[in-house]
Amino acid sequence: MKPEDTPKDFVFNESHWSNPWGDHLNHYAKSKTLAEMVAWQEQAKIPKEEQTEICVINPGMIMGPAFVGAGFTSGEIIADTMNGKYPGVPRFSCPVVDVRDCARGHLQAIKVKEAAN
Repeated sequence: MKPEDTPKDFVFNESHWSNPWGDHLNHYAKSKTLAEMVAWQEQAKIPKEEQTEICVINPGMIMGPAFVGAGFTSGEIIADTMNGKYPGVPRFSCPVVDVRDCARGHLQAIKVKEAAN
């Protein structure tokens, strides 16, 4: 999506797509956009009465209390960074969502009828 296509109120809906062919997306974001596009394209090929409901949730980096406790790779990298193990931290930005909010979103996707498709 080009900056000029961004909604004035920053409220996005199913009509808004990232441009997977632009140079602003990294490979990970591009793969997520293309995978979702394919999911919707394949859904459209299936007769309506045979379709499975789809709801897409696209969080950024998910952070929060770990279900597994300590000792998982992502948590260790974050802890090491915060504890000064690395000589510097690269400049980067990414959207962050709390794991509990992400879980609530998934639950709502199941419970809220309007979330389907």
